[in-house]
Amino acid sequence: MDAEIAELAEVRPDLVRLAECLCLAAGVERAFLRRARIRFLPRTTAGLEAELWFSPLVESAGDQMLLLDPTVSEVLRRRLTGGPREHAAAVREFTADAHREAPPVVRWFEDLLWAGLLPTADGHERVKEGLARMLLAVTADEDEAADDLGRWALHYLPRLPAGVLRHDDAWRIQVASSERLGLDPPRDPFSRPDAIASGARALVQRDVVIGVSARSGGLVLSSPAALDAVAISASGGHTVRLDVTGALEPPPRMAPVRVELRADQSVLLPLTVVQRLTRSGRPEWSLAQPRRALEVAAGGQASASDPAGPHVAVLLADGTIVFHDHEGEAVAAVPAPSDGAPRHSLTLSPHGTTLAWVEDGAVHQCEMVPEPGPVQVLRGEGGVVDVRFRPDSRDELVWGTLSQGVLVLRGKHSLAEPVYLADDGVRAVWPFFGVRPALLDELDRLWLCRTSGEHQLLAESVASVSGSQDGRWLVAAQRDGTVLAWPRGRSGRHTLLGRAPWEPTDLAVDAAGTHVAAVGGDGRLVVWDLTETSPQPLVVRVDFAADRIFADPSGGWTVAGSGGPAGLRTEDGRRYLVSPDHEPDLRPEDVPAWILGCVLAEVETSVLWGDRAAAPSEVMKDLSETGARCVLAGPLVPPPLADPAGPDAGGRDGGVAFDGLDRLDGSAPLIEAAKRHGVRFVVDLDLTGDEFGRMGAVARARIYDGVRRWLDRGADGVRITGGAAIGRRFLRDLRHLLQGYDDRVLIENRPWELYADAHDAPVTAGGLSDASHVANLPLSPDTTLALALRIRSGTLGSDHSDAYAARLAQAEQALEAARRGAQWGHTLPEQLLLPEHQALAAAVLLSLPGCPTLPLGLLGEPRTAALLRLRQAHLALSKGTLQLHHFGGPEVLAVLRTHGSETILCLANSAQQRRTVSLPSSFPAGAVRLLDLLDGREVEHDGPVPLDLSVGGLDVRWLMVTPLRSDLGPRG
Repeated sequence: MDAEIAELAEVRPDLVRLAECLCLAAGVERAFLRRARIRFLPRTTAGLEAELWFSPLVESAGDQMLLLDPTVSEVLRRRLTGGPREHAAAVREFTADAHREAPPVVRWFEDLLWAGLLPTADGHERVKEGLARMLLAVTADEDEAADDLGRWALHYLPRLPAGVLRHDDAWRIQVASSERLGLDPPRDPFSRPDAIASGARALVQRDVVIGVSARSGGLVLSSPAALDAVAISASGGHTVRLDVTGALEPPPRMAPVRVELRADQSVLLPLTVVQRLTRSGRPEWSLAQPRRALEVAAGGQASASDPAGPHVAVLLADGTIVFHDHEGEAVAAVPAPSDGAPRHSLTLSPHGTTLAWVEDGAVHQCEMVPEPGPVQVLRGEGGVVDVRFRPDSRDELVWGTLSQGVLVLRGKHSLAEPVYLADDGVRAVWPFFGVRPALLDELDRLWLCRTSGEHQLLAESVASVSGSQDGRWLVAAQRDGTVLAWPRGRSGRHTLLGRAPWEPTDLAVDAAGTHVAAVGGDGRLVVWDLTETSPQPLVVRVDFAADRIFADPSGGWTVAGSGGPAGLRTEDGRRYLVSPDHEPDLRPEDVPAWILGCVLAEVETSVLWGDRAAAPSEVMKDLSETGARCVLAGPLVPPPLADPAGPDAGGRDGGVAFDGLDRLDGSAPLIEAAKRHGVRFVVDLDLTGDEFGRMGAVARARIYDGVRRWLDRGADGVRITGGAAIGRRFLRDLRHLLQGYDDRVLIENRPWELYADAHDAPVTAGGLSDASHVANLPLSPDTTLALALRIRSGTLGSDHSDAYAARLAQAEQALEAARRGAQWGHTLPEQLLLPEHQALAAAVLLSLPGCPTLPLGLLGEPRTAALLRLRQAHLALSKGTLQLHHFGGPEVLAVLRTHGSETILCLANSAQQRRTVSLPSSFPAGAVRLLDLLDGREVEHDGPVPLDLSVGGLDVRWLMVTPLRSDLGPRG
């Protein structure tokens, strides 16, 4: 470009000189152009301005402004500074004076431009100071002006000299601006550590709530969080970045995968899982990878004579075949076909060393061990429908071809070609190695093949077929789950093994020919004993959706599928583990799923409806950002009865406004905003007034009518506060009303003294829990008082009979006996006045089963909000069982929560000083890793020695317990 400009300067010197006088400006307005021509080239005419406006020196020109080409500007600035210093200084002074009233970003750009041109003593410092000011401006929190500034910075910064752009702050400004605007940063022309970019993003990132759902196919990530998703907190802006890993036991060989989730986007991250199980169902090793697999094949067994096995081959969606060794490591790959031909019928030799598949109507075979060899193509007339290895040979292949309704079985080293009729197509053939093969046609009928005469029909509506490798057994599963077995030589007479709980997707017979296993796309493996007359199936549980199964030569099983638990790590280091919920749902049908373990955020009416209340959308946005998923609005009194002339024609009595009706009338925008931000809306009805204490007919009708009107406006339920005279029958009527709406809940907040009116018998604890979904029953206030006393005295973990843990255990037992599916509505003790005591009590309640009810202000505290996020992200904390332990003396309460394969240990220290908790060698069983969910620290605990853990004063630690080795014993 220097040569082109020099050549132009010889032909049109005035044009280039005028451009030099403009090259220190961010943009050239018409008035600026004219003043510059008159100032520096007074002998020229206005035609020179027009010539420049349309010259190749200009990048873009509008009605009022032009921009010089960035590359041209750089050459012009070199020419300017290479000439007389006085002239360059005059151009700078002219530019600064002309743009004295320009926007700050324009003056900032021109100051940096000038400071970076001339090597003065203070030039370097001026550049650093200018970039630091700009970085501070574009990283301002929640400032719309910073967004606009970021747009300007992304436009102007690349136009600065290279000497300025070499500063790390110049790159930070571009990265931070891109992050807050949801854009990809521009290319960095200099080689800088990745930590600079991640640090710049952190300057503008905030806590963003995203949803994570562990589905059968993998992880679904949503922003904002979907209503049915687990809500977790991650650092980000318009884009959230997460590192995802598989989290099976034993640990899989899956490297972290970076996922970028943008606002208003949902992403499915597929997870393919392969796990080898012993006979008893204990995992021996696992393999997880973040890609969707079309087929999986397993084979081989590690032994002294055959150390190469076992191996696994995975056919990916793009046609690539990845080969994994006995430790789950990917050791080789067969590239996808260049012509895009589909592959199917993936199979491995019994020794796990040779791979075969069907592609383009032919059999392809490839030796994989000790190293990948060339691919052999074996063809036969007709299309290949199935291919298998002989069980008694390392690489002996047999395949079937179908042509014009004739099935021909061929062998790689055999000239024999048995021929069978197959008029209705072929889905599968099994086995090739018995006396006669079985054929599954495209009408889902299973036939025993004959070379002459008609085939024998064995079963209809068949979903999957398999058999023993030696041909002694043929097994099949029908679509209704029925599993049948045919022994060789029994002329088609079958044995009924039993019925699976689903339509089986795959079957396998073990190496000894004594057991049949079936999978059906969920977390269960069902095994029948072929040697028993009426076998009772054994159910083995796995932590993913299993849909393929293979018999392992050692007698165990290799199971393949998708999904499973996954670990997530945010950019700022927070870690979560999300597990699919494979536990059976034992709650009654009338208990909405969303209320299980839900945390209720108490919000006073003045915050929602007061004179200073913010806009509904802002209120619910702020509430959802705390992690709360249900707002408890109140207290409110039931509105007056509706006028028959209209649904809400009443509302005034003697000119006095009823608080309940005013709130009811103004509730629609609030409830709509709550739904938009994924927040449930529950109304707290205060029945402590005199008329509700007497509970006459009018009071009853007013409550019933008020609840109906709130539900009609979209409320997700009601909490009854007070109302000592309300009896069991009326509560059941309220619950019956709620059942007429979808997923509505009834919550009770009742006093200790319960009275009966003239129509109801006295209310008992069991009676109350029989009506409500969440209850504060007579045991609960006593338990709440015990929590306050133990925190204030520093004896939360005392094992005396009147300790908090003992009262909590009694309360849990009483509630379980009263009604399955009901939960405690734990409330913050009123006796705790110090903020540190309240925070500790909130942490304890968040570690317990049930529905903690906490003030919104407390949920907004950073420490409590972090615990709330963890509770929502881990099923063990919201649905898990409760065990109480005494590890740390009288000061520390230890709570163990377990759900499925997830276990979390919660420690709460009520002492003012740090305390040490000593985990005995027997807890937990086996060698485990303890991951601190709050700070990410890890510690390993081996069974033979105790483990000491420290907990800060008036603080908590939540630790996830995961096994280090597969020595936990059988599962399922």
